[in-house]
Amino acid sequence: MLRLERQCGEPDQTQLAEIHASFTEGFETADLKLARERLNATKAGQFMN
Repeated sequence: MLRLERQCGEPDQTQLAEIHASFTEGFETADLKLARERLNATKAGQFMN
């Protein structure tokens, strides 16, 4: 996640959702936990940094 943000800037919700949905395992890794937290925050209308 951090590398993606550094290379491409902050991903929007659609990009983040597509990336997160492409994984079939490893949901407890730090990157996927962060992605899930950000998706949940954007759905709730409060983006996290």
